[in-house]
Amino acid sequence: MKKRIVVLPALVLLILLTASIALVAGCGATTPAQARTELNTQLQNLKSALAEFTNPTTYASTDSIKSAAKNVQKQFDNVITAGKDVKDVSTSKLSSAWNQLSKSITNLSSNQSFSQKVDAVQSAITNFQKAWQEVFTTNNK
Repeated sequence: MKKRIVVLPALVLLILLTASIALVAGCGATTPAQARTELNTQLQNLKSALAEFTNPTTYASTDSIKSAAKNVQKQFDNVITAGKDVKDVSTSKLSSAWNQLSKSITNLSSNQSFSQKVDAVQSAITNFQKAWQEVFTTNNK
């Protein structure tokens, strides 16, 4: 008789614990609409970082270019993370364009004139902006 009394509360406790875990896990699920909204938010943040990056005052030095690029990379990473939750949006072209932009920044050389540095980065920025626009347009269809 004592075995039944001990087993019953343990069983009830196990059932309550399982139900609680299931309830908490269900609350964290992202709906497709929420995923799209989050991706839009991150895309807007990336657009703002990119606007700062393309601001002519950013091009005061190679260090200022690299610093602004770090902010763009952070926002880019957020877009890629948010994009994983949106099934019909591909971020592969954006990733490719980011790799090109990142390389253009990494390849800046002290042998280049400052205007050559700006030209090299500007071309990659244009491609990145086109890829951003494609993801944004696809996400808002």
